[in-house]
Amino acid sequence: MYALDSENLNRIENGKIDPKLTMLWRISEALGVPLSQIIKSLEDNLGKDFHITEI
Repeated sequence: MYALDSENLNRIENGKIDPKLTMLWRISEALGVPLSQIIKSLEDNLGKDFHITEI
């Protein structure tokens, strides 16, 4: 599992790594935002091509 530190957050922001679901959950907790709200926002902004898992 990735550590939730500034280096890994930077790598996520720059598209160098894709966070695992557990990392997204930890980020959501740190932000005080429900993970479901983050996923819904991704779905709304990325459209039908967005998938939470690889297919």
